[in-house]
Amino acid sequence: MKNERTLLTKTTLRRILAEFPSYDWSDQELGELVSPKYGVITGFQEIIEDIRQLTETDLKAIEPAGKLSFKRE
Repeated sequence: MKNERTLLTKTTLRRILAEFPSYDWSDQELGELVSPKYGVITGFQEIIEDIRQLTETDLKAIEPAGKLSFKRE
């Protein structure tokens, strides 16, 4: 059974921060993580998608120092 995929939202990040209150992020900072506008960091959604693609890749088929078959769009 595959996990249901949903897009990352500020609401999701706020819930995570409520569960793990280590730092008080501003609304602007959360917005930048969800939808980067300044190009300084990669948005969390892109990172989550990269991780999903890696977990679905059969690593036995890739030789050491080989190239992965997926590309960011």
